[in-house]
Amino acid sequence: MEAGELLARALRIREQALGPDHPKLAFTLEAVGEVSMLMGEPARAIEPFERALVIRSAQAGDPKHLAKLAFELGKALWAAGRSRSQQRARARLLIEQAEAELAEAGEGAESLHANVRAWLDAH
Repeated sequence: MEAGELLARALRIREQALGPDHPKLAFTLEAVGEVSMLMGEPARAIEPFERALVIRSAQAGDPKHLAKLAFELGKALWAAGRSRSQQRARARLLIEQAEAELAEAGEGAESLHANVRAWLDAH
């Protein structure tokens, strides 16, 4: 079984046990999105990243983590939407918002902020 299949199975089990919006699902959803991106399937990464962002946003979570998740979702939207200007516009907006959050986050966010800034400069 591949990592993507194992994560999809784990997600189904956790959804059945916890419900579709439980905070503990966010970690698994993020992992599904990350594996999809690594496998070159950005369109498959969008939905899990979207759900994870909604779940994490509903909590009083770490702003750096939310910014990282918005960055990951933005990259997936951008990569999957080469011919869709609305999707790319949304991707850029998410990543610009992540950059603004990270600029204010201060210590511990420098490396991620530099990565986000580099992505924006390249796109």
